[in-house]
Amino acid sequence: MLATTLGVCANMKDNPLQPLDDAIHDIFYLHGSSDFAWFSRWVLSSPGHIQTGVAGGLIGIILLLKLGQRSSVVAFILPLLLTGVVSVSLKELVGRLRPDTSVGLENFAWPSGHSMLATVFWGLVCFFIIRIYADNNTGSGMLNRLAETKNATRMWISFIVFTGCGRLLGGVHWFTDVIGGIAIGILILQTALMMEQHLGIDADSSDSDSGNYQP
Repeated sequence: MLATTLGVCANMKDNPLQPLDDAIHDIFYLHGSSDFAWFSRWVLSSPGHIQTGVAGGLIGIILLLKLGQRSSVVAFILPLLLTGVVSVSLKELVGRLRPDTSVGLENFAWPSGHSMLATVFWGLVCFFIIRIYADNNTGSGMLNRLAETKNATRMWISFIVFTGCGRLLGGVHWFTDVIGGIAIGILILQTALMMEQHLGIDADSSDSDSGNYQP
């Protein structure tokens, strides 16, 4: 509902949420053309979210295969592919222009693909960390601590906030672009986790449940 409302508003010529976006843009983008703004834009805008998703997906697949989680590859890669398709499609459908401070980016603004990808990608990463390490004590001390649900959730939220703030600091997105991307990302992530439960992709972890897990 939130994502739909934001998308409809973003598509309107007289966007009722534009004053809010303008106000938050002015707060975050106080640095104008300073080196800080340039650095933020460079770090967080390149590579694009599609390239980032491909690279992250390949790394995730390799790690899952190494950990013996072959069937989980499907549950990991499909949401990332869906994120890219949804992001590109909605940008073209809504057609919202980026802020004037966006330099060198010609595609549309809503929703923020980076925010959407961060929500889905890091949500999946945290989920697999919890599932693989929470009850098995098979990883390092750091991984075992991260596998506690509250710690993994904090890490997930931190990455989302970092990415969203980076998009605003770089002046490449409006606030409602970021919120819309996060909302859609959460929906995709929930769908992915429900799909994994429904398909019973935990089969590769059956050994771990019996205490004989071999990474």
